[in-house]
Amino acid sequence: MTYETPSQTAKRLGVTPRAVQKWAVEGRIPGANKVAGNWMIPADFQEPTPKGGQTPVVNIPMRQSTSLLNVEFPPGQCLAYVESLTDEDEKNLAYAEYCYYSGKPEETIRITENYINHENPYLRTTACLVYTFANLSCGHIHMAKFSLDVLQQFYSRIDAMVKIPQIHSQRVWISHAATTLLHLSDENLEPLEDWIRYLPGGMKMFACYIIAHKMVLENKFQGAHAVAKIAVELSPEHYTIPMIYCKIIDTVALMNLKRVEDAEIRFMTAWNLAAPDGFIEPFGEHYLMLQGIAERCLKNTQPEAYKKIADCAAVFSKHWRTLHNEKTSDNISGELTTTEFSIAMLYTRGWSAKEIASHLDISVRTVYRHISNIYAVLGIRSVAELREFVLK
Repeated sequence: MTYETPSQTAKRLGVTPRAVQKWAVEGRIPGANKVAGNWMIPADFQEPTPKGGQTPVVNIPMRQSTSLLNVEFPPGQCLAYVESLTDEDEKNLAYAEYCYYSGKPEETIRITENYINHENPYLRTTACLVYTFANLSCGHIHMAKFSLDVLQQFYSRIDAMVKIPQIHSQRVWISHAATTLLHLSDENLEPLEDWIRYLPGGMKMFACYIIAHKMVLENKFQGAHAVAKIAVELSPEHYTIPMIYCKIIDTVALMNLKRVEDAEIRFMTAWNLAAPDGFIEPFGEHYLMLQGIAERCLKNTQPEAYKKIADCAAVFSKHWRTLHNEKTSDNISGELTTTEFSIAMLYTRGWSAKEIASHLDISVRTVYRHISNIYAVLGIRSVAELREFVLK
């Protein structure tokens, strides 16, 4: 069922918003529900029922997610925002999320595991989302699945009572985030594009990142670039975390379009947003997809930061491959280094050894040595076989 506000209903029916609210209070609008103190009116409502024929009202509390994704803060001010929170539980979860983006998933798990069955739905949903990805970063695949199931069950129960767009859209968002970022099948999912308008600001921007990420996986690089670019240009700069993710996936798209200079610029704008808060996790998650941009932009100028990202990437990619192997019959080797993965991706996308050497600031001979080692580790003999491996 689709809902609208009393003002929208009033305009459609030619009455005042106050009249619509009065009918709702009197129980004369079948299917009307109160959400976080505001009435939601069925979009197909035409006229009120007679007085005395009241219909039951389902009062579902709802508000914007407590996730840092939905918070506007200037770069470098995340911890200050966390400290400004007066609710102790919200402060704990905000700090746990901060730890995740800062590459400390173990601390995130320690904090959030106390909230995944919390009676407060806002705290529970935020905790489960962060707990899921923190456990993936640590290789705790079964715990990640458990918390994802808790999330899905919660939204399923709400949908079973009444399908409110603002709540259902978050269910669709979570489903797409999980399937796209974990490279799982999405054939039974509702299109995220159909529900994005109901999401709060930060989640709406992150939804654009999810859509662009999916396009990258489908080799639709120009489309991914367009979606990420529009999201960045139309969204407030201070949605710092979604902005970082959108700029990173745009970097990936630009690299695949062989627009290397533009990719470098986009990568550095993402890094300049993330560095003041120490947010290395987004770069670790995308390290292999970035195809050597981190080395090119940071290895020589900011070696300490580069090492942290590379270490984060090594752990993340290892555990992601564990999940992938569990889902398919393919065995993705964990023996390649992060540099070798970058070279493999570039080589299968038509880059010459000379271009790769220039991009990564290494010799052509070193590139060929890496390619030879890649073939040996994977037990393959051709670029076609290597391409099949990379596409997995």
